Amino acid sequence: MTLNQINKTTNRVRTRLAQGRVADAVNELKPLVEAAAEWSLNQEMERIETLYRMMLQYMVKGVSDPTRYKLRTQLVSDLYTLTDVVTATLSMPQSTDLYYIRRQTVVQKNGNIGRLLAQYRQQLNKIELLGSVNEETRDNEAIAKLRREAGTIESDLFNVVWTTFPLSADDSRELAQFMADDNVSWVVKSLLVSALFLALNKFYDEKKVMLLVDVYTQEKHPQVQLRALVALLLTLYTYRRRVAYCPAVSDALDRVAAVATASADLRSVFIALVRSRNSDNIKERFDTELMNDIEKLRPDLLNKMRRGGNAAPLDLTEADANPEWQEWIEKSGIEERLREFNELQMKGGDVYLSTFSHLKSFPFFHTLSNWFLPYYAEQPELHDRLGKVSLLGLLAANPYMCDSDKYSMMLSLSNMPDDRRRIIANQLESLSASQDDADEFTADVKPRDMAREPIINSYVQDLYRFFRLYSRRREFYGVFDTELNLLEVPFLEPLVNDDVTVAAIAEFYLKNGFNTDAIAYYTYLREHAAEVPVHIYQKMGFAYQHMGNFRLAIEQYERYELVDPDDVWNLRHIAACYRMLHNHERALEYYKRALDIKGDDVMLCLNVGHSLLRLGRAGEALKYYFRADYLDAKSRRAWAPIAWCSFLEKNYEQSERYFERLLNEGKPTWNAILNYGHLKLVTGRVAEAVEMYRRALDASGDRDSFVDQMRTDAHYLTGRGVDERDLPLIIDAVIESRQNNTPQE
Repeated sequence: MTLNQINKTTNRVRTRLAQGRVADAVNELKPLVEAAAEWSLNQEMERIETLYRMMLQYMVKGVSDPTRYKLRTQLVSDLYTLTDVVTATLSMPQSTDLYYIRRQTVVQKNGNIGRLLAQYRQQLNKIELLGSVNEETRDNEAIAKLRREAGTIESDLFNVVWTTFPLSADDSRELAQFMADDNVSWVVKSLLVSALFLALNKFYDEKKVMLLVDVYTQEKHPQVQLRALVALLLTLYTYRRRVAYCPAVSDALDRVAAVATASADLRSVFIALVRSRNSDNIKERFDTELMNDIEKLRPDLLNKMRRGGNAAPLDLTEADANPEWQEWIEKSGIEERLREFNELQMKGGDVYLSTFSHLKSFPFFHTLSNWFLPYYAEQPELHDRLGKVSLLGLLAANPYMCDSDKYSMMLSLSNMPDDRRRIIANQLESLSASQDDADEFTADVKPRDMAREPIINSYVQDLYRFFRLYSRRREFYGVFDTELNLLEVPFLEPLVNDDVTVAAIAEFYLKNGFNTDAIAYYTYLREHAAEVPVHIYQKMGFAYQHMGNFRLAIEQYERYELVDPDDVWNLRHIAACYRMLHNHERALEYYKRALDIKGDDVMLCLNVGHSLLRLGRAGEALKYYFRADYLDAKSRRAWAPIAWCSFLEKNYEQSERYFERLLNEGKPTWNAILNYGHLKLVTGRVAEAVEMYRRALDASGDRDSFVDQMRTDAHYLTGRGVDERDLPLIIDAVIESRQNNTPQE
């Protein structure tokens, strides 16, 4: 049986189970179990099939069985597990996925989890023994070697925990004891939490889920504890349909809820996961907006910052010394963009993804476990590359940069020449020294002193980088490609559904353009909140409007209108939706209502005019355009419609006056220039009309659009005396004129 056949069949089995079609799932699974040719799997299949068949027979016979539904739930859970085990068994001999390669090599090299844990403890004892002697006689090279060997064992531990499936009772007990040991480093525990998560990303294993629950509810170190919570919630979301058949999960979440900080932690994880969905948008903005601006200005910037002429070296350490440079940067607009990105960072936005996404090609990241390794100043590879640099400790305390990016930064520094490395190190150390209590941020800083929310944000960003940037990421289930709505998780929804959290998530989605998600959360809030804020209807209308669903948008806006009929913003948006539906009568009605309330609003005057114009009432439209021009003559926004309406009303003198003002003082669109051409043609100035049409074509840059518009406007011209037969000739004359005026290469 090929891998493709295995995957298709197991996916069908899981689909059948999710649909509640247990009998069909059994029939689909049996051929796979037979193909695996393992006695224990066949025995399990027979047990499940026999129990399910007996349960059905008892039900048909009308036998009362109070345990029937509990038994069915357990059998469905057992079928899910059997499906996973059969998948792993059949896939291992032929799959080239890293999971199956590591599963074979790690077991051959190290045996089971218990053996490797014992080996690691022995290594730690050796390090402790050598480090216990006097500093004068201590063999630091031997200790460094042992630490590097311990790092290798840590990586092996990661791999064996990741690939051991299903976890045996002995393995589970050994891991639980290891994770509960206060003498074990928080770094190793954090790494193993990630190994458990990655294992669950491949196959669901209730024992691993319970280990994550134990870590969160019992661990004292916030780094380890909060990583376990993130891993647990992502796992429960991934298997949200399956965990409904796992009653033990419900009991476990009761333990989670009993933790003193659980409510705040759950809210922080939920919001961090939601926020991660905006990471690619921030990266795109960073790449396309800020970096493009910097690239455009770079030659000028370098010229201004060079000393002693173009040949002189650039001294980056003095970049802040010259007030003229700072003033120039402010005027360039870059500082404003940097301020905006800084605000995003302060709110937890992932502003470093763009910067560090290109720095994951170091050999360090070829080791899978290093993607999940917490940053700590004593990390052996960093010490080998950089030595005891104070910067290693300073960076550990940075709450805005995730661990993966900290490693990228240090590895980049290690590849720089000494002089450049010193400059950057000095700048960063100066920056750190300016912070309050900077002396506390030393190489032995304790991450447990960090606030809980930054720890969560950092770990979510670490995971996001792995699932986006790891070279073999397609071999893993892309949890960050999903909606990450924890409200969909059975048993968990009551813990994360407080109105404040749901409203905050809805606002985030609306602000960042995730309109479908915003509507889903606002709908949830509307249906479940104790008191529904009336502005929800406006926000839902706004989201529907931006999705292009104008009828539903109007429906929501009109619900708000019942509460506040004089809200100008609301009236304006209802009018805009009617305009998009080409219901200009209704659009006009709402624009006029808004204008009656706010009579000095220029845009409302213009929109009333536009609606009247679309309804063929150019004379009435003129009154509102003149009113808009009176209120704001400097903007010149009313000149083009005044000129056009005057043309339609055959007030050619007034029309020309405004077209001329627009050309000489304003910024006319190509359509406005085209309309001036119409005026000249209607008034018999054919040569001037052709020249104006040529200018319109130049401004448009699109010959097809120009020709289409000329044909669309033909009735305005023929209705004012232009011979229809002349129009194709006029168009050709314009094109010919443009070609003759185009410089030849």
